[in-house]
Amino acid sequence: MERRDIPFGYIAEEKVYLSAYMEFSDRQIGEVKESEEKTIQYFLDRFQHLVQKIDELEKAINESENKGSYLMKLLHMKESLGNYDGLGDYHPLFERLTVLEEDLNVAIAKNRERNSEIKTALLEELDQALAESDWREATDKVLDVKDRWIKTGNAKKEINAELDLSFQTKLTDFFDRKQVYFEDRRKAFDVRIQKCEDYINELKSLKPKKAEPGTIDRVREIQREWRNVGELPAREKRRLDKDLRYHTNYFFRRPDAPSGSFQSRGGFQGRSGPPARTMYGGGGGRPQDGARPAYSARPNVMPSPEELESNLVRKVALIQEAETLADLGTRESVEELRKLQQIWKGIGMVPKERAKEVTEHFLILCDRGQERIFLENLAANKDPEYTKKNNREKTRFKMKLIRDLLVRDEQDLQTYQENLDRLNATKQAFDKMLHNKYLNQKRKVIVKRQLLQELKVSLDQI
Repeated sequence: MERRDIPFGYIAEEKVYLSAYMEFSDRQIGEVKESEEKTIQYFLDRFQHLVQKIDELEKAINESENKGSYLMKLLHMKESLGNYDGLGDYHPLFERLTVLEEDLNVAIAKNRERNSEIKTALLEELDQALAESDWREATDKVLDVKDRWIKTGNAKKEINAELDLSFQTKLTDFFDRKQVYFEDRRKAFDVRIQKCEDYINELKSLKPKKAEPGTIDRVREIQREWRNVGELPAREKRRLDKDLRYHTNYFFRRPDAPSGSFQSRGGFQGRSGPPARTMYGGGGGRPQDGARPAYSARPNVMPSPEELESNLVRKVALIQEAETLADLGTRESVEELRKLQQIWKGIGMVPKERAKEVTEHFLILCDRGQERIFLENLAANKDPEYTKKNNREKTRFKMKLIRDLLVRDEQDLQTYQENLDRLNATKQAFDKMLHNKYLNQKRKVIVKRQLLQELKVSLDQI
């Protein structure tokens, strides 16, 4: 076999080889195309391109405040050096990346030390928030601490799991207690509302007995007892108070008062004269017994603050459950997430300032659970030997797949963004369907980035 030596390798039988170095043996990196000179130059240029990429990585690390975020990229580049097709001296590149890796590990250790201090302080701050007596104020503070906890990186390995468990336990206990509190409060409201309804029904039953002795005394007694029923949701209180006024005024109206007037002896003093026309189509201020009052018949009545807060508690509880299911990556967990979505749809409005946040958080968790099992199935379909790989090999393979998927999804997201920008620029009508597609695509990208980051962390711990 005729062999011709070239820089860092040789050519034999129209094939280009990289000479052995370090623990790597001779390896074919290509074939001669057009001419040997052009082929050699091509592979020399490829090596210089690799050097340039390492220079750029080193510069980015040196200029970044979050140096630890580059560790996985550095390890991936270092691992790929042994398979890179280029002619050059690889030994100095390995040494450069090894030094950078050591520096990053030192920086990560310092960051984890700092993160340990931050998370310890956040746990203390969480305890203070949990001691708040006002549930709304406590919730705002707890969620603020939670947001900062999520943004804080891992603590030292020996205490990271312990800190996370302590934080999650306190968080779960808080939302469990809050849910119990509002459920008990709702049950108390239900009992009081029913009591008021019973009073209303008793007043209706007393109308035929208006002239009998003791009836008026009982009506006045109902009025006194009504004031001691206790707190009610604002909307229900307005409705029930209006019902009470209507039915008690019947007993105190003067015999000569015209129908629809509320001139009375102890009842509501209203205007005299002809009755006003109402939404029920006739005179007077009230429909027949049993009909709902006007404000209750409106389809878009805003829920009371108590109802909004109660709905928020229920949705936050679903989010807590979805966070656990999203990390399981099983068909059963995905099915449970679908059930949670149906429950979510049945819960009413939440406070406006929290609506977008909780909805987006919940949808991302549901998408993440489905994306996790999709990625696992995709890996098994792409590589028949996938199930035989060890955890490290599986993780690397899934990282490669998700990077490929991210490229496509980010391109689609860019397309949607450009289309929306074009609509805005031309002042065309807002396209709700296009906007929803953009939001869905944005969630896809967010979820894949989250999964990729999880895989990177997992690979670091294997």
